[in-house]
Amino acid sequence: MLSSLRRRVERREDDGFTLIELMVVILIIAILLAIAIPTFLGARSRAQDRAAQSSLRNALTAADTSYANVNSYLKATDATAGTAGDLASVEPALTFCGVTANCGPTSGKVSSSTGPNEISIALAAGGGTYGSATLAQTDPASTDSPQIWAAAAKSKSNQCFAVVTVKVPDSSGTGSGSTSLPSGVAGTYYTQWQPASGSGCSPASVGSSAKWLSSWT
Repeated sequence: MLSSLRRRVERREDDGFTLIELMVVILIIAILLAIAIPTFLGARSRAQDRAAQSSLRNALTAADTSYANVNSYLKATDATAGTAGDLASVEPALTFCGVTANCGPTSGKVSSSTGPNEISIALAAGGGTYGSATLAQTDPASTDSPQIWAAAAKSKSNQCFAVVTVKVPDSSGTGSGSTSLPSGVAGTYYTQWQPASGSGCSPASVGSSAKWLSSWT
């Protein structure tokens, strides 16, 4: 069929193409589109997810820089009152929120990230002191020394990604592979989940089946 089309073009015939020839061409185009479109959409989703993950890695680096200054995550927040946070000055390319600043365009999304460059922050006491043994989004007291820091970001493909780092563990926590906070073993852990439609992403409220692992899947 293709050779017939080629001969017709080469002879520059004026009687046009037959219906069958046109249908064959359309069928070939449809097959190519059926192969290419899913591949393109999958590549785009992966790129969008990688953007959120990259933002979280940069946020984690900023948090560890803050930790090095005071030996705790006391100032590794977005807080502007009480114990003022310093993440915005360490990593100005990202928007930090969750403790006192709003995530997203409305006050109804205070604690959750709505985009890959919005980083929702949470803290936990771990082996230090803080108002909560589990991840919470409250401004720490100036005398606190939280040893667990977590952050979440929402990708444009509507996936939530979170990271938690435990510097000094507590005596009763778990390790990796659990859906609960891995506060019992020092290290850095990652998780991801699909949020409900229209919902943001917060490290203090991860998906019920999301497990903290050594890497994102």
